[in-house]
Order: sequence, then C-alpha cells, then structure tokens
Amino acid sequence: MASSRLESTVKRLEAKKIFELYNEVFQGWLNDKIIEIVPREELGNDCHYLPHRPVLKEGSKTKIRPVFDASACVSGNVSLNNCVEKGPNLVELLPIILNRFRENEIGVISDIKKAFLQIEINKKDRDYLRFLWKLGNKYVHLRHRRVVFGLACSPFLLAAVLELHFNTCLEKAKNETSYVWTRETIKKLKSSFYVDNCVTSVKNEDALLYFRREAKEILRQGGFDLYEWEYSRDSSTRSAALVLGIEWDKQKDTLRSITLMVEVGNFPNDNIQYNPGDHLGVFPCNNENMVDNILRRLENSFDFDTPIDLQIQKQVHTPNGIVKSWITHDKYQGNSLRTLLTRFIDISNPPSPNLLKYFASIAACEKEKSRLNQLASDSFVYEDWRHWKFPNLLEVLEEFPSVKPYAPVLLLHLTTLQPRFYSISSSPLSHQNQIHLTVAVVQYETQGGNGNVHYGVCSNYLKNVSINETMYVFIRSAVNFNMPDNTKTPMILVGPGTGIAPFRGFWNHRQAQMENMKDIEFGKIWLFFGCRQKELDLYRNEKNKMIENKVLDREFLALSREPGTEKTYVQDLIQIEAMHIYDMLVNQKGHFYVCGDCTMAEDVYQTLKHIIKIHGNMIDQEVETYMLSMRDENRFHEDIFGITLRTAEVHNRSRETARIKLISKPRND
Repeated sequence: MASSRLESTVKRLEAKKIFELYNEVFQGWLNDKIIEIVPREELGNDCHYLPHRPVLKEGSKTKIRPVFDASACVSGNVSLNNCVEKGPNLVELLPIILNRFRENEIGVISDIKKAFLQIEINKKDRDYLRFLWKLGNKYVHLRHRRVVFGLACSPFLLAAVLELHFNTCLEKAKNETSYVWTRETIKKLKSSFYVDNCVTSVKNEDALLYFRREAKEILRQGGFDLYEWEYSRDSSTRSAALVLGIEWDKQKDTLRSITLMVEVGNFPNDNIQYNPGDHLGVFPCNNENMVDNILRRLENSFDFDTPIDLQIQKQVHTPNGIVKSWITHDKYQGNSLRTLLTRFIDISNPPSPNLLKYFASIAACEKEKSRLNQLASDSFVYEDWRHWKFPNLLEVLEEFPSVKPYAPVLLLHLTTLQPRFYSISSSPLSHQNQIHLTVAVVQYETQGGNGNVHYGVCSNYLKNVSINETMYVFIRSAVNFNMPDNTKTPMILVGPGTGIAPFRGFWNHRQAQMENMKDIEFGKIWLFFGCRQKELDLYRNEKNKMIENKVLDREFLALSREPGTEKTYVQDLIQIEAMHIYDMLVNQKGHFYVCGDCTMAEDVYQTLKHIIKIHGNMIDQEVETYMLSMRDENRFHEDIFGITLRTAEVHNRSRETARIKLISKPRND
C-alpha cells in the first residue's frame, strides 16, 4: 500500500514540478535528525510503513509539508491508529481550561513551536513509523525519530511529556534553593495546556510580563519554544484570534462561537409562511469602519451624509447629430454616499480591471500609475494579484495612496451588494413568527495566512447586529429540499458543519407533527453529522433530546479533529451503514438529503453510488440510471453552498458524465 501510494504521490509531485521542493523537506529532516535512514541490517525487522502526501501552504515559510496517514490500512486489516493506545480523552479538559482563561483580568494564549517534533521516539518503536521515499528508481527506507502528527496517540504523548517536565521542575523548585523559577508559574503551566496550546489568564500587566518571561524559560529547559503570544487588549497584533476553536475578540475581550444560531423575529406580517428547507435571503450591511475609511480616501467635494441624485449622461444618435441628456440613475437615487457604501455597494470584493484603469488615470504617483496600468491591462498579472491578496476596495486605496477617486465615478464602477442566502433552521410549527439561522462566522487571512484578516460580510453583520435592529430579509422557496409529504417516508439527513442548518428545522417540524398527530405513523430519520470536535457541536443537547423523544432514530457523529480519536468523515460512517441505507432508500423508497459544501457533497454522492452498486448488484450504467431516477422522483435532495466556478465543475462532472453515458449508450429495447 505504501509503495503504490508513493508512486501516485511522486507522479503528482513531478506533474506539478514540486518534487525537489518536497525532497528538500526530507533532506532537512535528515539533517535535523527528525528522521533517519533504516540501516540495511534492520530492514527485516517487524515494521509498519506510513503512506504520505504533500500539502501545499501558499504564503507560509514552509510552502510544502508531508502529511502521514496513520489511519490507512489494507482492506481487511487494521491501521496503525487502530493499534496504539490513545490515552485519556483530552476534550474533557476544555471546560476547565476555558474557565481558567476567563478567571483573571487578562487572557493569555501561546503555542509550542513544532511541539511533536521535540519529542524523541524510543529506538525500538521507530520501525513502526517507517515510510518510503524514492530517489531515481530506488526506494529509500526512512523512519521517524520524533512523534508524528496524525498518530492517535500523539496528543497524549505530548501531554505526558509536558506533565513529566513540569513535575520535574516542581521537584527542583521544592528541593533546590538555587532553582529560580517559582512553583506558582509551574503549577499554572501544568494546568494550562491543551495539546500544544497554552491557555490561561493573569491579574494584570505586571503579572503578564512575569508569567511570560518565566513560562518561556521553563519550557525552554524542556526543549520547547513557547511562541506566538497573544493577550487581551493587545493592539500590536491582529484584533481577533482563536482560543480552542472559539473566536476571541482581544479588544473587547469576548469569546464567541464561530458557528452561531441567529433568531430573526417581529415580522410585520405575523403569519410569515415558509417550509423547513427553505432559505432566508439577508441584505447585509458593510462594516462601518471600512466605509468610514473609504470615505476618507475619496475626493472630498461634497457632504457624504447628504442624499444625492446620481445622474448619468445618455447619448442618442439622430439625423441632426448626437443629442446628450442627463437621466437619473435608477438604483442609487435618494441616498447619501455613506448609505450607498453601507447598504447597496459591494466594497469587499477585488476591484475590476476597469476600475483599476480609472485609478491609474487619476493616480498622482507615476510608480503607482504604472503598477495600476499593469494590473488593468495584463490579465495574468491581475489574476495572480487578485488571487494572492484578494484585496477589498479599502486595501487597494491603501496600496495606492495617491489615488483619490471622485465618488460618482467610483459608484458607477462598483457592483451592487447582493443578498446572502441561509438555510432556515426552524419550523413554522415550533417557532411562530420567528426564523432561526445557523451561521458560520467567516474570518480568514489572505496571502496563505500571512496577509490581512478578512471578514465575511453577512456572517459578521449577523454576529454584530443589535437586538431589535431592523433587518431586510425575504423567503426563497426551496421546493426540491422540503420534507416528503408522506410522514411514513424514511429520511436520511447528511449535514456536516453548518450543513446541519436545515435539518434542525426538519427535526423541530417532525417533533411538532408528532405532538399534534399522535395517531399518525412516522418514518425513521437518520442524521449523519460531522464537525471537528464534540465541543463544537452547537446542537448536541438538542439532538440528544430529539433522540430521547424518538424524533430522531439515530445520529452518526463524524469527528475530524478530536484528540485521541481516529479522523472520520460523514461518508465513512455512511459506508459503514451501507446495508441499512440501501434498504431505506431502495426497498422503503426513502429520501436522501445532503447539505454542505460541494466537495463533501460529491464524496457523499460517490459513496452512495458505491452502496447502490454493491448491494443492488448493479453495473455502472444501472447505478447511474437509478441515481437519476431518485432525482426524477424527488427523493435525492442537495443544498450545496460555497460553489465557485472550478468547484462547480468538479461537483457537476459526475452528474453530466452520467447523463452523457445514458444518452450515448445504445438502448437494447
């Protein structure tokens, strides 16, 4: 398995012309004694080989890194992760650590740099961490000398090493009068780590400086580098950070879940109508600070808060020549420039080449003018710049400070701010005159994680909206994603992450139906849900209650980043339940629902096709025909988000291939 996986990895590396870059990583590891060549006389020892693949990290100092798959196994056998002890469940420490983080005035976080690579593996265990590399036509047998990221036991090994080090330091502090570091700092460190993250709090700034100095030195004595320090009200670094997967606003010193449930209520019409599975369209507002900063960069020729009447010149060719007239712009009339930039204009996406051309024409600096003309005229340069920086309007104006746009011309170059759509997470039977949304708060850094922090326009608008603030929303029907009319019909729901959004509406609707129609028979509902860690499951308690009340028959939870647990995805759990799923869909004519991103949806679709093929004893064409018949019968439902041009092509490829095959295949009848 490892050799066949290596062959395909090498082909991909050579095709992308990054083989040498990948090879340099291994050479560096050899020099640093992170890995070693297996001696010829030890090649026959009992061993295990780990497959590996490259992960590209654009913009990072380490542009490429190998990832080792300890969960890989040959069919019918077990993986390395199946054989190692995982240790205690570290997730149970999360509430305690978070409480300590909020205990004192100043919250503090930091990380151990390359933590796993600082722990050496006993020589007798290294043969179970072998891997293959290929130079020329020869295989090179290598093995790890340090703890490998991806092993189920690695988090526990790190925790055990840290505890041993801290206990040793405590003994020295107790028995050696010359030991300079205080027992209080050591004890604080001992109770502050979750894997490689140090999360704690201190009383004041003096205590912060003292703790930081002592903590770095105590960890250094154990061979660890504690770095990337962040703390409350620190204005020298980014304003927001993540604390154990939870968003931390360092200026306000507030914690907030990245995924949140939003309640929208007090509609003018008390009888708002929608079905579970429908969408809510939300007209967001742009960030107030961004709007203010853009206004400061404009040519200041009029009041930004006075309503304006924007007019455009129209030219008509007549027998007597060109007749010019001014007509009012139909979209933006009667609003101030500040209101337009806040509610109506898209200022978050990169400016178009035409807008950059306009900027070049008014740039006072020749160097800036030249660069802007290059971006406006060379599509390859523009796309590279756009992809790497993905700059918003304000960032472009800051990059080219000599540009002072004239507001009316700028408005005509910018596009309209579009509504964002969210799956409704409530039921009209359970939540009268309310609509609930499940929203992932979007925040990311450009330039491969080293650039400016960007915030999703609508998700952050919803996160910060005030209670009783007026929002502009509308219902968009999704008839192809509604629950079946027949309550006896089984349903299989697949929704990792915020893909669970519509299914919360489903189970609340079913609960209300069961309470109101006690004599009616109801079909099974199976839910496949996935998230990184159990603690990030927003609706965990609500789902447990639904299972207790027999609303949900079964829930299958896939965890991709749970310490001490093998990484699983929803499609893995679907495959395990293949026989039952086949029975529910084919024999019982059940409905299959998928909500989430396009990559996951495609993986689930391929898994379902495989189940139909194997358990239905079908050939490929019969499988394609059956899958299309499920669509035609409205029994296969997808609600897919985050589709770009390229991912949309990937997502639709198998569907289109199926249709082409069916059309081109000669019929036997």
